[in-house]
Amino acid sequence: MGLNSAPEEFRWSLERYHDAIEKGVLTELDKVELLFGKIIPKMPVGEPHADVLSDITDFFYEQFGTRFKYRVQNPVTLPNDSEPEPDFAVVERRKYNRSTGHPNAENIHLLIEIADSTLEYDRTSKMEAYALAGIKEYWIVNIRERQLEFHAEPIIAKGIYGSRSVHEAGSRFTSPLAGELLVDSMLPEV
Repeated sequence: MGLNSAPEEFRWSLERYHDAIEKGVLTELDKVELLFGKIIPKMPVGEPHADVLSDITDFFYEQFGTRFKYRVQNPVTLPNDSEPEPDFAVVERRKYNRSTGHPNAENIHLLIEIADSTLEYDRTSKMEAYALAGIKEYWIVNIRERQLEFHAEPIIAKGIYGSRSVHEAGSRFTSPLAGELLVDSMLPEV
């Protein structure tokens, strides 16, 4: 690096991130996630967000029972030095532990982010990470606008989704995984 050049940004590898967690440098109190080699602070969960997350969890348990494993705000391991903690994940039913690791793109059927203060981040960085990983379905529950944004058909090479639709409160949409759903079942009560 020369005198007139900007310093390079430090990138965390997945291995270094895991080492920092294992050695206690990063703890559960830190409330962070790794995305594209950057440690990103997570936002606190407010009342509407927590309520929607509970409703989504209940819905999937009622709909599918133990057919899948449901992870609430737990890490998933993705390519590009990313280990985000989506609000809700529907993954293959199997054990995930230190030796097998967190679920990865091959084990994930659906990721859901609940957006109140994180909408832009969920629509950009998170969506790109999920599309690059080939996550089949990605939903954003937009609390403020009372909408559900549905993303499917990832175009891995471009980091985008080929299919995107926005569904308003009162409408229905069809998910390849969950079938036909009423958007209101994923939104907080007014």
